[in-house]
Amino acid sequence: MEVDGKEYELSIHDEGGTSEYNVAAEVALRDADAVLFVYSIIDRRSFFDDILGRYSLLDRFCRVREFDREKVRYPMVLVGAKVDLEHGDPEHTSNYRKAEREVQLSEAIDFARKYDMPFFETSAKANINVREAIEELVREVVKYKAKGSPPPHVAGSGESAEKNKEKCGMM
Repeated sequence: MEVDGKEYELSIHDEGGTSEYNVAAEVALRDADAVLFVYSIIDRRSFFDDILGRYSLLDRFCRVREFDREKVRYPMVLVGAKVDLEHGDPEHTSNYRKAEREVQLSEAIDFARKYDMPFFETSAKANINVREAIEELVREVVKYKAKGSPPPHVAGSGESAEKNKEKCGMM
């Protein structure tokens, strides 16, 4: 993927909203250069349980990386998905369906501000802000590394086949 004129090779692990213990997910969390926190704007549980809850992705990430949850500063982006369903726009949805927003914009913005992370509302179906969110996550990794922060582990470490491509592991 090209971001700001530079090529990056992304390795993305999708946990699929499961909060159950999973060895592969633990390894992916430990090795990730960045985390994309995704919830559905029409599913309150996906935000409050999966993102914020006691056994949430954030908690598991902080535990595996040995970060203090209240002080963690790492390349992270918050994404509210399925924004097309809130609007019920027939141009953007194949089966015109409108859903009630269950996670308020202000709740997501407050969470993103608390952890100093960019925030996007997206729709994969309507192709709204998906690429932008991932590009911003890559930028967050680049900024983190440029600050001289301890470099995050790069998934699949070792020399890249293409020396001008940087690898970036994402959860």
